[in-house]
Amino acid sequence: MWLRLPASAPRAGRCVATPLRVTPITLLPRANLAHWLTAAAAQAPAFSRAAQAVFDCLRELGASFLDDLVMASGLLRTQVEAALGELVAAGWVTADSFAGLRALLAPAARRRRGRRGAVRPPVAAAGRWALVRRASPAPGSP
Repeated sequence: MWLRLPASAPRAGRCVATPLRVTPITLLPRANLAHWLTAAAAQAPAFSRAAQAVFDCLRELGASFLDDLVMASGLLRTQVEAALGELVAAGWVTADSFAGLRALLAPAARRRRGRRGAVRPPVAAAGRWALVRRASPAPGSP
């Protein structure tokens, strides 16, 4: 699986996290996930309203396609895409493939056409988006 392992300590005064081309992504066997998350010692971040809504949908529905998240959250497609970017950057969400991650890294205006007219994959091409299972409490949980 792939995911962004969160930093061990949050930075003070940091704005909403978004994926960047330089965002470190970890590839690891799903069986070793618990060991890596323990080593990362992630603290539950404070998400934006949209990211929290998408997080809550994923927690309730389980792995979901982009269109399902748009319908369940009541957010605009662009808001769900931005929320997924925030959740990926914070290390709380992964997807079935790299296609969605590649699309999140491209600015919305460039998602349709890349260099030399090449079509970039849409965020919906990622397959299902899912929460990364972890032992620590989830954001917004009691």
